[in-house]
Amino acid sequence: MMDIFFILGLVIAMIVGFVISWYLINRPDEIFERILKHLIEKYLDERYFAVKRLAEELNITEETLKKYLKKMEVYRIVTFVPEKNSYALVDPLVFLTPRDYARALRITKDDNIIYGAYQAPYRTNPIYIGVQLVILFTPIILFVIHIFNLANLEPYFSFLKPLGIDLTIFLLFLIAIGMILADAFNNLYKAYMRERYSVVVGAKSGISYDVSYADEFSGRIRRGEIQSVDLDMNFWQKLHNYFGEIPIGNIRIRARGGREVVFRSMPFPRELFYVIRSIQLGNLAWRKRNARVISMWKAGVVPIIGGPRVTRRRR
Repeated sequence: MMDIFFILGLVIAMIVGFVISWYLINRPDEIFERILKHLIEKYLDERYFAVKRLAEELNITEETLKKYLKKMEVYRIVTFVPEKNSYALVDPLVFLTPRDYARALRITKDDNIIYGAYQAPYRTNPIYIGVQLVILFTPIILFVIHIFNLANLEPYFSFLKPLGIDLTIFLLFLIAIGMILADAFNNLYKAYMRERYSVVVGAKSGISYDVSYADEFSGRIRRGEIQSVDLDMNFWQKLHNYFGEIPIGNIRIRARGGREVVFRSMPFPRELFYVIRSIQLGNLAWRKRNARVISMWKAGVVPIIGGPRVTRRRR
């Protein structure tokens, strides 16, 4: 009985320690927020900016600014351009990896990329979700069965006795391995989907997208070809959006010639809808109004809380 209380206490301590560490790591950084706000307000439509000039505008040292710019590179808010020896602000709705962002710039001939992301149909795929749950929860269930003596698992792990390994410790080890394997499966599957389902929207080039694995944006819908755009969310996507961190939805585009293209489970679908409508109408004012909030979401400065999202009319 004492062993059970000891292990439960250890698990609770681990959870409490994780929560405290998460809070300390993710607490607001006023300097980070100030730099981000200044970049959005002053450099959203600028291609490049110099560190020296930005440091003078913010009244901080270049060393401090460079430290925060490196951090913003990790969040893909800015990118360093070696050819120009300066930084460029990545649009808030661009979620591409640095390699794919460079590819998008090359394909669109250095167009202003105002949206870039990957279709994510796997987020509501029961097989994708089920594999992760099985990998993660199988060792947890075995651990609970063993701790509360719901069944005798000793015969199934008899190979541990000659090795002098305690079953409880081994099950905890399996839980850790399960978390690692689930994360590895998640990363590998996402990497595959990124090679197959990239979508980029340029201010002048229109919509470019992959149509096959390792494609070079061979799918194109030019700005003048867009006739209509619709936003659609099925039941599973709505359920995901209620509990998930990043909202997803389908975008259906009708182009001239009767062509119809559907992008499935796109991140921030409402924002993508407005972006496409903006380039269709030639008015990007919506993007500028919402750039700061979206950038803060992207950097984790403002958490995205699952649940209904209310859009308020601007006065």
